[in-house]
Amino acid sequence: DHSWLRPYQIEANDAIEKAVADRKRLMLVAMATGTGKTFTLVNEV
Repeated sequence: DHSWLRPYQIEANDAIEKAVADRKRLMLVAMATGTGKTFTLVNEV
């Protein structure tokens, strides 16, 4: 459930999920300071 994430965080999660599905081994998630990188990535775990 992504109901508490902002739209750009959901977009980042979708990109991460696609990369995992495509069996990508390395990923870089770049977001500005204060945009919720930790919450975005923790939501993927």
